Amino acid sequence: GINAEYMGDAAVVAAKTAVTTTLGAVSGGFSALFLARVMLKTWDLDSLLNGILAGLVSITAGCSVVEPWAAIAIGYIGGVVYILVSWAVEKIKIDDPLQAIAVHGGGGVWGCIAVGLFATEKNVKRAYNLDKDVFGLFYGGGAEQLGVQCVGVLSIMAWTIFWCFVVFTFLKLIGKLRAPAEYEERGLDISEHGSLAYDNSHMVLEMFLKLQAEEMQRQYSSVHKHVADIRPYEYDYLSGTPQHTPMQQYP
Repeated sequence: GINAEYMGDAAVVAAKTAVTTTLGAVSGGFSALFLARVMLKTWDLDSLLNGILAGLVSITAGCSVVEPWAAIAIGYIGGVVYILVSWAVEKIKIDDPLQAIAVHGGGGVWGCIAVGLFATEKNVKRAYNLDKDVFGLFYGGGAEQLGVQCVGVLSIMAWTIFWCFVVFTFLKLIGKLRAPAEYEERGLDISEHGSLAYDNSHMVLEMFLKLQAEEMQRQYSSVHKHVADIRPYEYDYLSGTPQHTPMQQYP
């Protein structure tokens, strides 16, 4: 109370931002955890942690202009969006092991749109010192701000897609877009950084043994082919003459 009185509106905005951000994170983790329980039939820690991140991403755009109850709703929906987008990305077989599309893409789009729904007139004026009456649809502000938020989302998507296309096309042309296949098999945490990112030592051991077996198989195939090349025919030891029987008849 003393800090808010001394610092004025800036302290009020900062305090509200801290509260809404925390509430968004908690509700996002809550909804993601329980929705994952329904869909996966297990309590999934990854879903909880990514749900918290999705809640944080969702509330970022509106943290200073929405009320605490709205922050709970935004974060909760953000957790649901994360789970659904993650499921969709997996279904269409997009490789996103960190689930960045679901967390940052899904949560970010929803969070920007949510501003056009939940922003209050008083909070907008206090946070941005605007004279114009701009606030969310649910508070009687009409669809103007909601439309602005949607245009902003589409603009960000267009800018991102364009520059990603330019950068990734260039990387592909110079052969740097993907890691070598053996690096992908082992995992970039080992190949590039020399250590495990997760406690999955048994999986790494299984992968190592698999790769070792494949390498031995390749070496065996190479030796077998070489022997077949230098001994293309059988040899009749009784007559001392080669017989024209191709080597490939041997198993």
